[in-house]
Amino acid sequence: MRLWGDLHEQIRFAYNGCWSAGCEDVARRIAVLTRALGRATPWQQVQIELVETGIYQKLHDLLGIPYEQPDMQAVVEVRAEREASLAAN
Repeated sequence: MRLWGDLHEQIRFAYNGCWSAGCEDVARRIAVLTRALGRATPWQQVQIELVETGIYQKLHDLLGIPYEQPDMQAVVEVRAEREASLAAN
């Protein structure tokens, strides 16, 4: 799960939020570990931005690893809860 956080961070710090060499390196490590485990990290344990943008889904599609399709309504709700929490602070 930490690697997903690392990927999210690499994207945030990449020029214009685009895919970078750093993103590629972390994605490669995620791929190696996902293949070794033979299963996907549940989407609920991945940074919501990676699910919203489809990066989580695309990576698993490319690997051919089955994964639970994200419930996009739940994703919207998580985003709303996070924004409400930030606004309250």
